[in-house]
Parts: sequence; structure tokens; C-alpha cells
Amino acid sequence: MGLEAPDDGTVAWMLGRLGLAWPTADEDPYREAADALRDLAGQAGGAAYRAYRGLHRAGVGAAFAPHWTATDADEVLPGLRDTAWLLAGALDAAAGAVESMKREIAGLLREAAASSESEAGDEAVRAAVRRAEDACGVLVSRIDSAVAEPTARLLRDGHPGVPLPAVLAALTGEDGTAPWPSRTVAPEDVDRWFARAGWFPGRDIGASRTRGTAATVVAEAAREGVVLEAHDRALAFLRTYGLLQLPGKNTRERVLLRPWPLSDGEAGAVCDLGDHVGERLFPVGFTTDPGGHENGTVALGERGSFYFLHWSGEYAMGATGRDAFANLLGNTLSDL
Repeated sequence: MGLEAPDDGTVAWMLGRLGLAWPTADEDPYREAADALRDLAGQAGGAAYRAYRGLHRAGVGAAFAPHWTATDADEVLPGLRDTAWLLAGALDAAAGAVESMKREIAGLLREAAASSESEAGDEAVRAAVRRAEDACGVLVSRIDSAVAEPTARLLRDGHPGVPLPAVLAALTGEDGTAPWPSRTVAPEDVDRWFARAGWFPGRDIGASRTRGTAATVVAEAAREGVVLEAHDRALAFLRTYGLLQLPGKNTRERVLLRPWPLSDGEAGAVCDLGDHVGERLFPVGFTTDPGGHENGTVALGERGSFYFLHWSGEYAMGATGRDAFANLLGNTLSDL
């Protein structure tokens, strides 16, 4: 049923006073559809990536790479993966718009309840509620119209039928921005984010626990024939922030600050990225959601830079912890 009216009496009382009803729009079906599309994207992207890494390890990666990077975006595996991911993001934006509208309306009603009652004031609140509902309806309708045909073609034919730029253009607003824009996250917001998860100045999980946590992933990598080394910066980070569980950039995602478990081939990918950027990397966390669609690995370099490995690509997070997690939260990572 999505977000229901808060059970504190105030919102229900104000709805009755103003002759309004709680919005009937339901964000849950959008999220369920988005999860299904991400599952599809993950399977396609994972299959393509495993094939690519298999060719690379077999010694033909150098010859194969130019053809891989030249692959058109609307061919079956890359097109299915990338478009499913894009459409899932659009559906998440629709769900987020509905939920944000409900929270905005609840806030308007609480503010009105705390002010003096007057007919003019009540009418202003009714108008504000209608504007919130109308703005949400416009955005959701735009998303619905934009994703309907490409989604149907994607599921039926394995590709969206139109190039990815055209899908993205259909999802943009009048100002040319996508409905799920990146955002700037301030350093103090990162501090509050960590504090809400239980971090505090001087937090220390202890040397033994830190090394035990790191040893788990070193052993996992060794079983795959990969050598991972827990360098000093990684151990220092884990000793201070290790084992925290933080909310991610949406309501379902979580950021877990521990280096395990790694997915198949992930240890090798961390080492390969380290070779590419010229410093030893060690995994210190990962992102996940209930369906496992958003799994990604946070790796810390021995010089202090953070990196993010995801099925969609490899990214630089930032040169400091604050910058790195601000960019992760704000969806402002840089392609490598």
C-alpha cells in the first residue's frame, strides 16, 4: 500500500478538518517493477561481464577489448542490461516522487495544525496539498509515458527498439534534467550519516577484530587463486568504521562497511582495478539491497583514494573518505 498516513493523530485530524483524503497513489508497484528490471539487468550484465573476464583471463582479452567497447548500446546483452537499468531508475523515480509527495503533504498538515485556525489559512493549505499532488502526477505521468514502449520492447525483443539516448531524452524534463538527478552531499551530511549508523569520534573495534575481518576476505580471495593484501590504510579504516551498516542513497539500499562476502570473480576485479589505477586496493565495504540488484564493492587504495566496482562499471569515489561517501550518497561518482 505504500506510505500510509502517519499514525500520530495530527495528520488524520487535519485531513478531516480540511475535508481532504490521504493520497491513494501507491509507490510499491513501481518499486516492485524496478526491482524486477534490475534483476534482469544484473543477470544480463553479469553474464556479459563474466564472459569478458573469461576471455581476458584466457589471453584473448586484448584482442577482444576493442570490439567490446565498440558494441552498440542497443545490441542484445548490453542493450538489455543498460536499458533495463535506466528504466528501473525511472520507475524508482516515480516511486520516490509519490513517497516524497506524501511526506510533503504530511509536513504541510503538521505545520498547519500548529498554527492558528483560519479559513484563509486552511484554504492555503488545501492549495499547497493540491499543488504537491499535481506536481507528482505530472512527473509520474511523464515517466509512465516514457518507459511504457521501451519496456515492452525490451521484454519482448531483448532490446528497447530505440537508442538509449532517445529513452533518456523522453525521461528528461523541460530543463533537460533527468527525474532522478544527482545531488551534492555536504561533508557535514556525511558526518551525520555515519553518526546515525553508530559511529562516534574514537570508535575502535580493536586490532584483533579488524585483522579477523580482513583475514576473512583474504582467505576468500585465496580460494580463487587471488592474492589480496590488507594494507595499513584499509586496516585503519576498518578499525574505525568497520562493521557499520548505513542507509544507502535510496530507501532499500544499504552500505555495509566490511570487506566480505565477495561475489565470484570480485577479488580478481579488485586486483585488476588496482593495476589500472596504480595502487594496491583492498575491499572495505559493499552496497546491497534486498534483491541483491545493487551489489557493489567499495575498495580503498593504499594512498587513500576510494573506488567503487559495480556491474555497470568501475568508478573513482574520491581522494578522502568524506568526499568518497558524499559522492556515493549523491550518485556523483566519476567513471574510470
